[in-house]
Amino acid sequence: MRRKLLGFVRPYILQPLSSKKGMILTTSEHFFLSFTDTLRYIFLHYKIGVEDKILVPAFYCPDTLRFLSQVATVVLYQINRDFSINKASYFEQVAKFRPRVIINYSFSGLSLTSEELVRCKALGADSTVIIEDCAHRIIIPEDLPELGPNHFYVTSIRKHSPLQGSHLIGNLPPADHLSTRFNWYKLRCYLLHLIQGGLSLAAYLGRSPWLYERSSDVFLHHDQLIGSFSRPTRGSRFSFELYKFINLRKVRQHQKEMAEMYNRQLKTIKSPLLKVLADEVVKAGEWIYYPLFVEPKIQVNLITYLEEKNIFADMLWETPTFQDAQIDHGFYQSFIILPVHWLIKKEDVILICQEIAFFLSSQNRLHDANKI
Repeated sequence: MRRKLLGFVRPYILQPLSSKKGMILTTSEHFFLSFTDTLRYIFLHYKIGVEDKILVPAFYCPDTLRFLSQVATVVLYQINRDFSINKASYFEQVAKFRPRVIINYSFSGLSLTSEELVRCKALGADSTVIIEDCAHRIIIPEDLPELGPNHFYVTSIRKHSPLQGSHLIGNLPPADHLSTRFNWYKLRCYLLHLIQGGLSLAAYLGRSPWLYERSSDVFLHHDQLIGSFSRPTRGSRFSFELYKFINLRKVRQHQKEMAEMYNRQLKTIKSPLLKVLADEVVKAGEWIYYPLFVEPKIQVNLITYLEEKNIFADMLWETPTFQDAQIDHGFYQSFIILPVHWLIKKEDVILICQEIAFFLSSQNRLHDANKI
């Protein structure tokens, strides 16, 4: 019998559900189709233009970087090699440019402390808009501080759930006059999303790598389309309501436990081709994927080997085309991501780590043979 498929599959019917509507983050009037649609609305509301500066991390989604560079002037702050914000670079750039918009983001889910946020506001202009990018976080109501003027949280629920949409959390008026509720772009996005979800569910239940690859193909088409429409587009009320019933507290805790287990297991593999984060970094962070640092020269071979075992790893992002000396292109290519979602269990993590260890041992044997 074919092995269980271990990939980035999150069917709604297989999520931990709750009869209580626990995930009320904002109103449906502030629920958009995508992260970029939400940003478009914020920028339209504040009349952000090419003469304005937007401060963003130097390790960031290439598609979002490209979009931001079309809207305004992008300046960058550094991200450390453990995915944390380089605070010295961050505050230096805030003081130097006093940007119109600041986007706070860390792949590990860690942003600024309340004291650091006060310092940021003191260094910036009174009109500075601060956006907490929560695309790689699961936000639950008790996480949210009292947000002052010009301060927002923006989510992207398709990164951690089977649904599609983005919450705008903060004090802005309803979006009707600056957004649209329905268009061909929205319909195409939801059709592709449904097809991709159906294929991934069939792949998971049938343990079919071929169907999983087809779902990945549809995902890539969807990824190219999402956020591309010029007018902010609202999300589906259906998705907005369904999201409330996913027990995201359980999902978040599970993902944290799986990330910590990966780290414990992979630390035991002694190889110069592999590197893991420090335990305290993993424990402090919030992970929707587990990042494993792998030497670029073996990444493709490792990903291919795992696929042969019905295990699907991937790169997080391609190297951005955005040109700036502060972009650390090597960092983009330094790690792969492994699944930690609800359907990944402890025995799955152990199996994945065993296969990685076996692959590395075969690489070492090959290297030794070539030296003879």
